[in-house]
Amino acid sequence: AWRDDLAKAMIQRHLTGEGRDVKIACRKLKATLQGRQEQHLDWVRTAWCNEDEVTVTMTPEQLEFRAMVRHKMSRWLGPTGRVCLLDYDDHGRCNFYHKVAICTQGTRYDREAILYAASYMLEKAIACTERKTKGQEHRVNVVLDFRGANMRNKDQTLPISIALEVVELMRDHIPDRLW
Repeated sequence: AWRDDLAKAMIQRHLTGEGRDVKIACRKLKATLQGRQEQHLDWVRTAWCNEDEVTVTMTPEQLEFRAMVRHKMSRWLGPTGRVCLLDYDDHGRCNFYHKVAICTQGTRYDREAILYAASYMLEKAIACTERKTKGQEHRVNVVLDFRGANMRNKDQTLPISIALEVVELMRDHIPDRLW
């Protein structure tokens, strides 16, 4: 029953996000579901779960994917990483923070890891908001911090193509969730 409620809420958010245009909402919802499946986002969500809770039910392919995701995402997440959650606003909305220009010299930006980290942390921010407000609020605040980004230190700045992919991910696949 709760899965039905989640599905209805997702459909409603896509409709609202597209101004009630059913054709566009259906096309974007289909793309969202297809993208989630192709990127294995349900597997990504388990990357940081308690080992004993998830590994019992996972296939060898899922376990291998989980290990790869944990390795790739580990330097992008948390308070010392480039993508993190920072407290709540006065309405209980979680703050999603993405620091765009702090890649250390000699480190390459990994497009896949950044998109996984952004997807994972956005879902986590939504869950935190819903838990904090007991389901009364479903939006999150998003801060993309471009301080320090310029052409002189372009080796340390996230390529604009990846930054745009993160924004498109938020806009197209997480409608009516951003504040």
